[in-house]
Amino acid sequence: MLRTLTIIIIIWLGGNLIHLLWLQGRYRRWNRMVIRSPSGLLEHAEEFTCGNGKTALLMIHGFADLPYGWTRVAARLTNSYDLTCCAMRVPRWGATLSEAKGVTLEEIRDAIDSKIRELKGNHQQIWLVGHSLGCAIAIDAIPRNPESITGVATLAPLLRVSNHRVPLFTARFWFELGSRVLWLTRAFESPFTERLTAVDDPQFTYIVDKFIPCRVYEILFSLTKSNRNVELPENMPVFCAISARDKVIDNNAVLEWYEHLPNPKALYVDQDAAHAVLYGQNWHEITDTLGRFIAESNAQSTPRL
Repeated sequence: MLRTLTIIIIIWLGGNLIHLLWLQGRYRRWNRMVIRSPSGLLEHAEEFTCGNGKTALLMIHGFADLPYGWTRVAARLTNSYDLTCCAMRVPRWGATLSEAKGVTLEEIRDAIDSKIRELKGNHQQIWLVGHSLGCAIAIDAIPRNPESITGVATLAPLLRVSNHRVPLFTARFWFELGSRVLWLTRAFESPFTERLTAVDDPQFTYIVDKFIPCRVYEILFSLTKSNRNVELPENMPVFCAISARDKVIDNNAVLEWYEHLPNPKALYVDQDAAHAVLYGQNWHEITDTLGRFIAESNAQSTPRL
């Protein structure tokens, strides 16, 4: 019995070491192909601000994504409305894997709250605009800043991970199992594409993170669980856009959440896009609908100073 147990442990440790070396090799090869700044950030990972309007939109990107993904949306919104668009980088996103492994939920919360305080000093209204995991981060921030946030826009909001891509059990089950069995690695290669490209414009394309620390998955599942109990302030406007073909998030969870929201609210359902709704053919219409909703909501609300 002891001999069998020893053999199992040796095989387990050996498998962990092999997987670690394999992943490190994959990461080194990938890392040689990407462009990084002197500070170690991926190209297009830098934060940016455009527009000079009285209403600020704090844009929060999603899982493995970067601030650059907001550039088309931000430009279109600021060209048509009195807005300031601030696309932030979630802490440690786009950094080297060794640095990214140190990310914590507390660090992310501090960064969001700091941005909100910074924008509050110069703007009459502040909206949080998130995509996917960025929506979970935005919803999580609202109870800490109820008087500072005017409204929230959620694009393909990650309220619950879809189990469409995983067999038998839930996505969380397989992550928990994998992270425990392969405990030495503490990172996984993303199942998603490493290059985001707009359907309507192949020139709008960029490299995103391909190797994701386990900490990021832990944060993701922690937020989807805690956000179930978040109640938004009364009369806070909510814009929501989803794709009928989304296989990353659970649309049923989103629709159930949306149904119980009080007005004012607006829902846009894209029949053609995948999870990255801002890269589909209808991104213009989604952006224009969002812009109108923000303008109409602001006109009916009292500025939060």
